[in-house]
Amino acid sequence: MATLTIPATSLAIPRNSRQDFRYPLPSAGFGVIRDRVMIKLTPSSPESPFKDGRVWLLRAADGQKVWEGFSDEQGWYFARGLGVGVEYIAVAVDPFREHKATGAGPVVAVREDQL
Repeated sequence: MATLTIPATSLAIPRNSRQDFRYPLPSAGFGVIRDRVMIKLTPSSPESPFKDGRVWLLRAADGQKVWEGFSDEQGWYFARGLGVGVEYIAVAVDPFREHKATGAGPVVAVREDQL
């Protein structure tokens, strides 16, 4: 039996990628979340949109990462293919390694027609 070895450098995700890394699922009958990622640079500074933040949605019940994508220029992300009524914890990861991130939530997936 042959073993396939993939160099770690080939697994790097480009900084500017806005790709959704899940396997595609039909959106009909599945839940969606549209939410915003904000950043606060110092305790006294106001929050501002977190552009190009990598966003993970972790299922609150068991912590499993079920979605990954990126925020847009205004900090918004849109996740499809989630369980309707299921709670998730949103975690924003700074792909540029300049800031520590925290999780927020829970956020709850709704049907797309409820947005």
